[in-house]
Amino acid sequence: MDLEGAESEKECLDRFVKSMEDCVHVHEPLPVIARVVFTGETVAHELINGDPIYWKEAVRATAIAAFGDSVWVEKIKLLTQAKPRVGEKHSRPGPLVELEKLVHDIRKDDGSLLELGRELDGLFRKLPVEYRQGEGAVDPDKPQSMAQLVAQAHALLVKGLKGERPQS
Repeated sequence: MDLEGAESEKECLDRFVKSMEDCVHVHEPLPVIARVVFTGETVAHELINGDPIYWKEAVRATAIAAFGDSVWVEKIKLLTQAKPRVGEKHSRPGPLVELEKLVHDIRKDDGSLLELGRELDGLFRKLPVEYRQGEGAVDPDKPQSMAQLVAQAHALLVKGLKGERPQS
């Protein structure tokens, strides 16, 4: 599900409902079991990745409210990216802008991502098996996997630095 350009949680959930409406219509009268992958550059990236548990619960609750037992969301994967603001003039430069530039530079450099993976290798080995194996595994030897991990960490850090609490 492409969230490219989405500006808010409501807009993201509206896109989800629209996409699921099309899917339900195609498969009627059978129920739909969905694996949803959210992608795209969006302002909502920070919201989605800053509290992934809340986001996944919001998506499942939206599915139940909109479709009842016609749709079951089995799995949700978050692959969104922050809408780049690098290069824009900021009226108030500060640590969050500097952090964003740093994260942007790291995510675009495979060498930096692989170095980060090597630095964190011992920590990765201590993760539970479900984080080390299978479809959603974190692979420190793959730049794309590390880039996604950096993006998620960035979203969590920004949310924390802004003093925002996870939604319940």
